[in-house]
Amino acid sequence: MFIGHGMRIVLQAFYFILIARGLGTDGYGAFVGVASLACILAPFSSWGSGHILIKHVARNRDKFKVYWGNALFVTTIFSVLLTLFMVFSAKFLFAQSISLNVILEIAIADLFFARILDLCSQAFQGFERLNLTSTIQVLANLFRFLAILALTLSGLPLEVEMWTKFYLWGSILSTSISLFLVSFHLGLPSIDFREMFRELKEGLYFSISVSAQNIYNDVDKTMLAKLSTLNATGIYGAAYRIIDVSFVPVRSLLAASYSKFFQHGHEKGLKGNLEFMKKILLIPIVYCIGIAILMSLCAPLIQLVLGMDFKESSKALQLLCLIPLLKTLHHFAADSLSGAGYQGLRSFVQISIAIFNVLINLWLIPKYSWTGAVISSLISDGLLVITLWLILSFYVNKEKTPIYTEAKVS
Repeated sequence: MFIGHGMRIVLQAFYFILIARGLGTDGYGAFVGVASLACILAPFSSWGSGHILIKHVARNRDKFKVYWGNALFVTTIFSVLLTLFMVFSAKFLFAQSISLNVILEIAIADLFFARILDLCSQAFQGFERLNLTSTIQVLANLFRFLAILALTLSGLPLEVEMWTKFYLWGSILSTSISLFLVSFHLGLPSIDFREMFRELKEGLYFSISVSAQNIYNDVDKTMLAKLSTLNATGIYGAAYRIIDVSFVPVRSLLAASYSKFFQHGHEKGLKGNLEFMKKILLIPIVYCIGIAILMSLCAPLIQLVLGMDFKESSKALQLLCLIPLLKTLHHFAADSLSGAGYQGLRSFVQISIAIFNVLINLWLIPKYSWTGAVISSLISDGLLVITLWLILSFYVNKEKTPIYTEAKVS
C-alpha cells in the first residue's frame, strides 16, 4: 500500500502542478469548489456499500459476489440521483461564473465513475490483496495525470471548461480497466435484493460517516467559492492539497489495517481493536510531527513551484501543518469504533462535527476569507480527536464481555 501510495504522490504532484499553473487561482478555485461538493456527496453515491463489502468479505470470502453485485447496483442508482441534484441546484450552490457543463462533467466523473473505481479497490481490500488495491488507486491518478498532460500538449486552451472534459474521460478509462481486473481475479457479480435492503441502514451510517469526514475536509473550499473569491479558494485549495499528499503514508497504513479492525472487533470488541491500534499508532504519530516541521520550514517554496499567484498558499500551509497529526488520531479511533460495531455512534459524532464546521465557516469565511477556513479546519479536527478518544475510552471501560453484536450499531 505504501509503494502504491508513493507512486500516487509522484503522479499527484505532477498532476497538481500542471493543473494549478495552467488554470491559475481562479480556474483552479472553480474546479476545486465543484469537486469539493462532489466529494462531500460521493459517499452517498455508493451508500456505504463498499465498506459493507469489506466487512462481510473480511469475515467470509464466499459472500463476495452478492455484496459486489449489490454495491454496483446501489452505486448506479444513487449516483444518478446525486448527479441530478448537483445539476439542478447549481445556481444556488456555485458562483454564476462556473458553467453548467463543468458541474455536470465533474459530477459524472466523481459521483459515478470514481465511486465504481473505489468499489473495485475495496473489493480487493476485503480479500487483503493490497497489491491490486493500490494498483487500482494508482490507475485513477495515472489517468488524471495523463489527461492533464494530453490537454497541455494538445495545444487546446487550458481552461476549466476544457479540463473537465479530459478529467471525465480519464475517469472513464481508469474505471473500465478496474472493472476488468475485478471480474478477472474475483469473478462476476450477482444481486440479492433482500441482503441489499437489510444492509441499507448500516450503509447509511457508513455514508454519513465518510461524507461528514469529507465535509470538514472539503466544504470550506465550496463555501470559499461561494462566500469569498475563487482566488481565495485556489490559495486555500492548493495548501490543503499539499496536506492531503503529506497524509498519504498514513492513509496507506489505514487502508492496510482497515479489514483487521473488523476482524479484531468481531473477536474481542473494542479492547481487541485498542490492543491492535497500540501496535501500529506510534510510527504515524512520529511521522506526522516530522512532516509538520518540514512543511512549516519549506512552505515558502510553494510560489517557486506553482507560481506567484499562489504566494499566500505558503502561509496557509504553515497554519495547516498540524492537520495530518489530528487526522491520524481521529481516523484510528474512528476505525476502532467501526470495527467493533459502533458505526452508528461514529457517524453521529462525525456528522455533529461536520454541522459545526459548516456553521463556523458561515461566520469565519465572510469575515476572514481563507484564514477563516484554516481556523475552522483546526478547531473541527481538534474537536473530533477529543470526542472520539473520549468515547473510545468510555466504551472500552464499559465493555464487560468483548463480544461483537450488531445491536451496537444503533
